[in-house]
Amino acid sequence: MRQLPQGWRCAAVLTLLACWASSVVVAQQQPKPTVPKPPVQQPTPPAANVAPAAKIPTSIIVGTKRDIAADAAINQKLDQEIDLATEKLPLNEFADLLSKKTGLSIQLDHKALEAAGVGFDTPISRHLSKVSARSALRLVLKQLGLTFMIQDEVLLITTFEEANNKLQVRIYPVRDLIVHRGPHVASVAPAVHKNTGGIQAADSSPPTKTNMPPAAQTPAAGREAAPHEDVDELIQLITSTIQPNSWGDLAGQGNVKYLDSVGSLVFAQTPEVHEEVVDLIEALREAKRVQE
Repeated sequence: MRQLPQGWRCAAVLTLLACWASSVVVAQQQPKPTVPKPPVQQPTPPAANVAPAAKIPTSIIVGTKRDIAADAAINQKLDQEIDLATEKLPLNEFADLLSKKTGLSIQLDHKALEAAGVGFDTPISRHLSKVSARSALRLVLKQLGLTFMIQDEVLLITTFEEANNKLQVRIYPVRDLIVHRGPHVASVAPAVHKNTGGIQAADSSPPTKTNMPPAAQTPAAGREAAPHEDVDELIQLITSTIQPNSWGDLAGQGNVKYLDSVGSLVFAQTPEVHEEVVDLIEALREAKRVQE
């Protein structure tokens, strides 16, 4: 084979080296592929301190600040757990014993007890363990035909007749238990009449277009035509299940009215009935909560 002259061979080698060097430079000048960086995780800001929704009070006592404070303090002491063991202990000494155990200021209604023929020396025999002072007092007094109430910042032991004549006014917010299905018709709303007591209509005449409010003169179709059915049902539930004879439409003095502007029931009743109303409304709220 014929060989190339030496000069040509050198030129070819130089040409190859130049091409190689050029390719290296071009490769170095090519931009390197950019690798995306993972996103920077921003720290999660602490949750804002959102105040929980205020609990709806079951009832609000109507009275002076001093009376309300005294009522709350006495009820708190009545909830104390006590043991009780008495054997033929006179009623007045039983009151002193319970007062020492609970810190309650207990008084006997002399006039009412005398009229009922219950002497201060009436013997009391009772053995109770780990019960509230409230329950102990009820059990002991019930066997004597007596009860108790809070009056003038003391706990007063008296007769049922006397207690039924001293009604306490409380306001019960119940808007959360009411589902409005229509306008409120004033002529058929339950109202309180202090002179006669009871649950009565504000107007005894049947509702007509002339005595109904304008908003109620054109009812919507179906059940929308029935105003405040839930209010009536709630009142009916309370008055038919909690000491029915204590309401004014029967033999008692208790009465109730629904005040639409504040979504509340206003009761005038004995403290004992109020306690049962509180229990019922709290139970209704719990029943509603578990279904939500």
